[in-house]
Amino acid sequence: MNDIDIISWIPENLRPATLTATTTLLGGFVGACVAQFFSHRLTLKRERKNSERVVYNELFAPILLEIYMYYDYQTAFRKDHFKGEVIQIWEKENQLDKINDHIGNNLKFASPKIIRAYNAVLRYEAMEDIAGIGKDQEQLALIEELLNELLRISPFDNESKKELSKYRTYYFLFRMLTSYFHSIEDAKTILTNDFYFQNSKLSSNRIYNRLLSNTNLRYKKRYVQTLFRYKNEEDYFIKVLAQKKDRKPLQTLMKRVQEEK
Repeated sequence: MNDIDIISWIPENLRPATLTATTTLLGGFVGACVAQFFSHRLTLKRERKNSERVVYNELFAPILLEIYMYYDYQTAFRKDHFKGEVIQIWEKENQLDKINDHIGNNLKFASPKIIRAYNAVLRYEAMEDIAGIGKDQEQLALIEELLNELLRISPFDNESKKELSKYRTYYFLFRMLTSYFHSIEDAKTILTNDFYFQNSKLSSNRIYNRLLSNTNLRYKKRYVQTLFRYKNEEDYFIKVLAQKKDRKPLQTLMKRVQEEK
């Protein structure tokens, strides 16, 4: 069957005008499609940003300072550096309950991961903490996940992101040291010396993922008490986060806490 030559049907004197009109129409159609595509993309981006802003304002903003302050107070090298009224508030009130209550009242803004972590904490209201550190671990994991989620929506400048990343690493260390020593108080003792860690390392996503991967690997291989061990070294996280000249005090403190158990 012969191909149909549409152009041959058009009188020669009308062909230039016809081709020009066709090209114009085709160009206009393609242009309209491209414009519609980018307009749709921009609309989706605006909607996503608006949604993230609402989630931040409702779920995260009211407790972010509490999250920072809980770690700072619990791991303070000297608590007498805090003002008396601050100490009274933090000693008498359970700041973690305030954080948990706020999350529970705003679950409609929470991701499935946060809800799962929150549920893991709630379980200990109905069951015994046989291990003695289960609730502590899940509580620290919940805060770590909150900071992870907050970094994912990222409505922040670079300095704010670095601060969030730093505290995420702090809470990761808090959780892992609690598990390692089987005691949240021993974990606090180690972290009173967190000033030896490099800020650039604490706020690095690459370093955080490196520590996380190493820890997950130890869980998967079911090593006994090797959450921070790397090639038979129990101070792997110290080697990653601290400069060589600052490692000795941390290693000595780790050894002392282990010997006292």
